[in-house]
Amino acid sequence: MTLRFHPAAADELDAAAAWYVERDAEVALRFVTEARRRVAQAERLPQSAPLVLGVARHFDARAFALRGFPYLAVTAVARAERVVVALAHTSRAPGYWRQRLR
Repeated sequence: MTLRFHPAAADELDAAAAWYVERDAEVALRFVTEARRRVAQAERLPQSAPLVLGVARHFDARAFALRGFPYLAVTAVARAERVVVALAHTSRAPGYWRQRLR
């Protein structure tokens, strides 16, 4: 099953990639490749990442850490489908994306 990106999560991915491109194109490519790898893992093995604490269990929210980058690809079940709800920087406003589960 292909994961759908919440529009805000897609924007976050684009913004983070653009930030890395401004600094180093090779690092940006590694970032995008790693983000895609983790989303692909979430598609194949949706329960292979730890549950996000503090989120109602029926959302089955999972945080897939991007190796080498301070980001999480957060997935959850919303409206009967698994969605990438955030590409969240680990040092910024934890849980800001929870409102996207409604």
